[in-house]
Amino acid sequence: MTNNTDNFSKEDVDSIKEAASYICSNKDCRKLTIAPSHLESDKIISTGSVIQITSDSGILLCTSCADEFESDKEKLSTWKADHLEWVSKNINIKNKSGESKKETQRHVDDDLKVELDEYFAKHKKGINITAALGHPESLVFAEEILSYLLEKGYNANGIGQMKFNPPIDGIKITQAKKGNIDMKIGPKM
Repeated sequence: MTNNTDNFSKEDVDSIKEAASYICSNKDCRKLTIAPSHLESDKIISTGSVIQITSDSGILLCTSCADEFESDKEKLSTWKADHLEWVSKNINIKNKSGESKKETQRHVDDDLKVELDEYFAKHKKGINITAALGHPESLVFAEEILSYLLEKGYNANGIGQMKFNPPIDGIKITQAKKGNIDMKIGPKM
């Protein structure tokens, strides 16, 4: 993927992302391209790509759509116009799809892998993983994280379960005794 935005300033790129509401401009996709960091609550992860259409026009796409469609400038121009119209029509409109808010399983995606690798790169002590008791989705997610950490050679010590008081949303990492790290995994935020 070329993601050639050399002619755009950071402000231009941010403006394109904001105008698209951080949503992929492909109407058949519309993935969110921004999320809170799994490890640092005051940071965000941006997974979208601003693709240059002309010297002064760009479009926000998710990484999958950017890889697939970046060279079709005519299609991208149409998508951008359609997406900006869709965003304008849907500001402050309640989702009427009737879909339930069924919980979906989290997975160790590429963004989380990068964060885990950056966080634990210099850490040589043990990593204790604890999942929320009575919350199967948290346990499955913890098992995926453990598997990834072991695969990468980190010193992860298995998974425990407990009831967190106060409750934990998402992932919380703290320094434990003897230099170990405690990773607590609660329900999604």
